[in-house]
Amino acid sequence: MSLKPIKILITIAIGILTQSCATITMSKRQNVDIVTHEMSPKISINDYVVSNSSDSVRVSLFRGGVQSLSLDYGKDYLPIHSDIVTSGNRSGIFYITQIPNILTFGAGWVVDSWSNRGYRYKAKFRLDQHPIHIPVRDSSLKFIQLERMRYADSAILPIEVNGFYHHDLDYAMDRAQRKHNRGNGESASEKFLKESLLEVRSKKSKLSSPPNEELLKILRNGGFVDSSAVFKDYSNTLYVETTLLRNQKFELALSKRNSLQDDYVNKRLMIEWKIKNIYGEILDTIITSSYSSSLRKNYSYDGKEKFNGFTKDRNRMDSDAIVKGYMAVYESESFQDLLKINDTPTQTSPTTIALPLRAVQNGADAMRATVIVRTKKGHGSGFSVSEDGYIITNYHVISGTNPQKPMDIMIIDNSGATWPARFIKASKDHDLALLKIDKVFESSFVLPVGPNAKLMDNVVAIGTPMSESLSQSFSSGTVSGFRSAGIYELLQLSMAVNSGNSGGPLLTEDGSLKGVVTGKLVGNNVEGIGFAIPAYRIAEYLGLIFK
Repeated sequence: MSLKPIKILITIAIGILTQSCATITMSKRQNVDIVTHEMSPKISINDYVVSNSSDSVRVSLFRGGVQSLSLDYGKDYLPIHSDIVTSGNRSGIFYITQIPNILTFGAGWVVDSWSNRGYRYKAKFRLDQHPIHIPVRDSSLKFIQLERMRYADSAILPIEVNGFYHHDLDYAMDRAQRKHNRGNGESASEKFLKESLLEVRSKKSKLSSPPNEELLKILRNGGFVDSSAVFKDYSNTLYVETTLLRNQKFELALSKRNSLQDDYVNKRLMIEWKIKNIYGEILDTIITSSYSSSLRKNYSYDGKEKFNGFTKDRNRMDSDAIVKGYMAVYESESFQDLLKINDTPTQTSPTTIALPLRAVQNGADAMRATVIVRTKKGHGSGFSVSEDGYIITNYHVISGTNPQKPMDIMIIDNSGATWPARFIKASKDHDLALLKIDKVFESSFVLPVGPNAKLMDNVVAIGTPMSESLSQSFSSGTVSGFRSAGIYELLQLSMAVNSGNSGGPLLTEDGSLKGVVTGKLVGNNVEGIGFAIPAYRIAEYLGLIFK
């Protein structure tokens, strides 16, 4: 038997062992200086606190891995989660130890290339990212009510995008996105936007979830959540509805060698933010595409995916991207304009209406003067204030999504006849609207010129609670208090009031109009508390002149 093959094998084995031993002699760890912004945050690596308050700290890191870095600047600032300390470069000693590898035709390289000890970190890792101060509300800004998050069909499950890290995370994700899109000449972000909007506008899921807890916490800490409010206020509250349009998860390996050991994990969420007023009218729509902070993911020896520290709960990645999207919305010029409180009620030009020739004097007259106000979203109530067809109702009964124009309105009178209604004017500040139909009423309510409701007055509300089949229903109770809600007054009522009663008249047995039913108090163990706008304020709020 020839000894030549044996000599070759022995030479390769010696080379491999030499290389492995050379790499093993290198230190497992490396000292790295982490330098942060001047505000001395608490610094954590892989959820382990390495400094409670310092601008810089020296840490000893295992070579070859991806480290999760978190900075906590205190409760007044957004935490910076998991900026990644990367180690994609080989140390000089590693290359020196590879010189004998020439004798083994590169075989020793295969062993050494899988060793983490051959990689080095930058000696100093500097974070120039400035901490973001949590927005704080003052008396000039509105409260913010965060509604449930909706989901497009395409966003219920994340779309996984895989790629490799190239020492520039943004470039790596854009490159992975291009590959995922299979390129058609558009940038990844342009194609992402077009696909998402086309898909979500044609397919909207009914799935929704409670508001994001991390964002709610930020709003509470900033004083934007009005937890003490009993009444909804048009003048000082914005409502924010979010829809998740697209949900992507990026998994970027540090290198092919590390593709099964350490990954960057990043989420990109495209969110539609609808800014609305108390009536659900859309004041603005803003679309954001935001990344979460880059997180560390690794695998256990049995191949099961596991997450470290901050990344144990994958929902935290979503929270991070949602908060960043919100900050982009908050800092936008249009949102800042909407956020400012306008204490001056909107003035409308006066409308002259003929005084009723026959005033409501009893229950039968009141029923003939009361109507059902129907829109595509449901129904409410209203009542006549002139024989020639002018009707008062609540604005929230007729409002839609367009702040410039309410929905189409139909009026159903006491006989069951249907009439198309024209919208004349509204006072959104006071939840009142004036409508007109081409009908002559037999009798109408007379608006008082001064306060005419007294504490403990026995009153009756006429309306259509819950269903139109319950039209012209009477609910009785008493005036139990006088309240204020922002810039307008309310009568508190001890009676059962339902949504279909909104806009209906509140009166006494002699037909004297006391108010406009506007809503009820809702909550656990709360029953029989309703509210009405005082009747003597209607002409003032709507700018009506009776002659």
